[in-house]
Amino acid sequence: NFGVNWQSNNAGQFGKLKFVNNNTGWMYKGNQFENMLWKTTNGGLNWILQIHPLSRLLSIDFIDANTGYGGGSPDLMFTTNGGNNWSIYKSESYNADIKILSPFSAILVGGNNFIAKTTNSGVNWNNISKDIGSMIGVKFFSTSEGYIFGEQGIFARSYDGGSTWNKIQTGTLDRLKMFFL
Repeated sequence: NFGVNWQSNNAGQFGKLKFVNNNTGWMYKGNQFENMLWKTTNGGLNWILQIHPLSRLLSIDFIDANTGYGGGSPDLMFTTNGGNNWSIYKSESYNADIKILSPFSAILVGGNNFIAKTTNSGVNWNNISKDIGSMIGVKFFSTSEGYIFGEQGIFARSYDGGSTWNKIQTGTLDRLKMFFL
């Protein structure tokens, strides 16, 4: 009922929640103690633990009920069957966050100036890193306009789907995060 009423399922603290429709969604717990990925197909009433290959899961994003990515340490994972099986893509950095822009395109950000983009469903990743800093998140409002943010006031904007980034001075050295509903 669009958040009018809430029920607790005692899930504890989790990292990210991603729903692709009213029923199908994922949440993960990724910290030094837990590395779990959970899936629901009934709007969150019940959750099923899904096995994944990463030693530390830091982010997830799905474009539909079947196709999704998971970023973390040390690699990136990809599924085409709703998380029942995962393929591994080797990465040169830990992967703090990922955003799927289309069925073929996604942006991946992480530490040590790491930004990568795929335009062929993850088969190849172009390293488009710049001297921006250690990034912890990426958000896009369309397939062209996006933002990255992170440690020590890192904030940058892209108007071309993440191919180029322009750093924005924030005047802070604090860790930046962005939250949207």
